[in-house]
Amino acid sequence: MPADCIMEQSTDKEAAGKKGRKVFLSVLGTSFYEPCVYRKGDFTASETRFIQRASLEYCGALEWESSDCVCIFLTDDARTNNWTVDGNARVRRDGDPSVPYRGLKDELEDMGLRASLQGISIPEGSSEDEIWKVFSCMCGALQDGDEVYLDITHGLRYLPMLAMVLLSYAKFLRHIRVRDIIYGCLNRESRTAQIVSLLPLSELQDWTSAADQFITAGSGEKLCSLYMPEVTQIRKNAALVSFPGEESPGKGSPRLSASIGLQRLLCSISLFCNEQLTCLGKDVVSGVTAERIRENLNIVKGAGRDTLPVAEPFIPILDRIGEAVEGYQPQSVRNIFLAASDCCRHGKYQQSLTFLLEGIVTFVAEKFGLDWGTESGRTCVNKIFSIIQNSRPDNGWEIPGVSDSEISRNRSVMRRMYESPAVRAVADDFSRITELRNQYSHCGMLKDAKFGPGKMLKDIEELAGRISYESLEEAFRIESESVFVNFTNHPSEKWSEEQLSAARAVGTVTDLKFPDIPTDIAPDSFDRLVEEYRHKILELCRGRKGTVHIQGEMTFVFRMVTELKARHIRCVASVTKRNTVDLGNGKSQSVFVFEGFREY
Repeated sequence: MPADCIMEQSTDKEAAGKKGRKVFLSVLGTSFYEPCVYRKGDFTASETRFIQRASLEYCGALEWESSDCVCIFLTDDARTNNWTVDGNARVRRDGDPSVPYRGLKDELEDMGLRASLQGISIPEGSSEDEIWKVFSCMCGALQDGDEVYLDITHGLRYLPMLAMVLLSYAKFLRHIRVRDIIYGCLNRESRTAQIVSLLPLSELQDWTSAADQFITAGSGEKLCSLYMPEVTQIRKNAALVSFPGEESPGKGSPRLSASIGLQRLLCSISLFCNEQLTCLGKDVVSGVTAERIRENLNIVKGAGRDTLPVAEPFIPILDRIGEAVEGYQPQSVRNIFLAASDCCRHGKYQQSLTFLLEGIVTFVAEKFGLDWGTESGRTCVNKIFSIIQNSRPDNGWEIPGVSDSEISRNRSVMRRMYESPAVRAVADDFSRITELRNQYSHCGMLKDAKFGPGKMLKDIEELAGRISYESLEEAFRIESESVFVNFTNHPSEKWSEEQLSAARAVGTVTDLKFPDIPTDIAPDSFDRLVEEYRHKILELCRGRKGTVHIQGEMTFVFRMVTELKARHIRCVASVTKRNTVDLGNGKSQSVFVFEGFREY
C-alpha cells in the first residue's frame, strides 16, 4: 500500500491474500444523500442513503467469505461527512435543522458482512500528482486474481476515466477479472434509483484489445479466453448437452444458440491461429477453418438485438475479425502464401519462411502435375531447385520413386522443370529462403551466421511481400516469352534491317552496353565486374527464354559466356561477311555484311 494511502479496518480479519477473492471498490462522496430505493430488474435493495450498500446487496456480498474485501476510498471531507458522522446527524443546507444521518461505515457494519471492510484515505485529486496518488491507492488495494466489483456513482469528476484506466491496468498487471461496474441513476422525485451495469464498456475494451491482438499479432488466445467461461455457464444453466464440434447449435433459447455460435466462432479463430503457428500446410490449403470463421460470424451477426450475446458496438469488431480471413478460399494453394504474408506481419518470421518455401514447392508441383501431398512429388521439386543451384549434370541426378515406371515418369517431369524459365526464375529466391530458414532453424549455431538480425528480418519481409501465388502465376505466364539481349558496344538502333529482323525473330530486343575493361584491371575487380553484369543479364532474362548477343573484350566475353551458359542462357555472336572495295591509290574499304547469329 503506498505511503499516501491510510487504510482503516473495522475488524481484526486478516488481509485477504489468496487468489480469486472478491473485491468491492467505491469512492465515497461528500454530498448529503437522501434515502432511496435502488432497483435493477427483479432486484430491489433495502432503502439506504448510500449506493454502496445497495450495490453490495446487488453483488451478493452477504454471501462473500472472510477472504473477500470491501474497499471504500475516502477524502478527508468524505470521511467526515459520510463515513463516520459525528452524532449521527447532518444538516441538508446551512441553516436547516439537523436530521438523523448515519454514516456509511455504520450501515455496512450493520449488514453483517463477513468480508473485511476497509476505509482507505485518498487525496482530493486537485492536481495531476494527487490524481496519480489516487490511482496508486486504488491499485494498491488489488491483488493477483481478484474478482472486482466497481461502483463509480459518487466521487470525483475524473473518477470514471481513472476507473476504466485502472481496470485495464490491473487486468494486465494483476490479472484481475471485472465482475461488474455499477452506476446508480437517481430519480429525485420518486426517491427511487436504477442500478445500471456498465460492465459492457469494460468488456468492449477487452474485446477491442483481444481483436487487436488477433489482427496485429495473429493470436486468438485472448479472444477465446474472453467468452468461454460465460458460455460454459450458460450451458450449465440451460442443462444443454451439446458442444462446439456438433453439427447443430443445440437446443434452447435463441440467446443460447447465439452464444454457442459465438463460442464456435472463437474456437475457429483459435484453431486458425494455431494452424499458422504450427505450419499445418494441408489444413491451411483446405481453407476449412477460415470458412468456419465466416459461417459462425454470420450466425452471430444474424442474431437479433435481443438474442445477441454481445452488445451492438461489438459488431464492427467482429467485422474486422472477418476481414482477416477474407482472402482464404476452399482448397486453394494461394492460402499458403496468404499465411506466409500474415505470419510475417505478425512477427512469426520462422513460420513465414516455412510457408514461403513449402508454398513454392506446392505451387511448382501442382503446375507440373505432381501430387504435392506425397513425399515423392515434393522431393522432385526440391531436388530440381538443388540441381539448378549447383549446376549438376543430368547424369548425376537422383530421381525419387519406388518403381521403374515411377522413376521414369519423375525423370521426365524433372527434365521439364529443369528447362522451365519460370522454375529457374524462382530458384534464386528459393535458395535465399532456404538459407534464411536454415539459420533460423539452427539458431545460427552450425556455422557463422550469414545474416545479421536487421538484414535477416528485412529480407524475410521483402520476400513475403513480393512472393505470392499471383507472382508465381505471372512467372509461368511469361516463360513462353523470349528476350534478345544485345550485350555489345553496337546499339541495336544502328543495326541493319536484316540483323534487327533476325534478332527480333528470336525475342524482344533490349540493349545492355558492354563495359570498358581496363588493361590493368585487378583480378578481384574483374571478378566483381563479371558478377555485376551477370546479375544484370539474369534480371533481364528472368523468367523468359533468354538469348544474349555478346561481343567485346575477349577474356571478359569468355568469362561471361561460361557463367551464362552454366545457367542455361543461350549466347550468340554475329556472323559477318567482309566485302572489300579497292579505292585506288593503295586504299581500300571493308564493309561487313550481316550473315546471321552463331551460338557459342
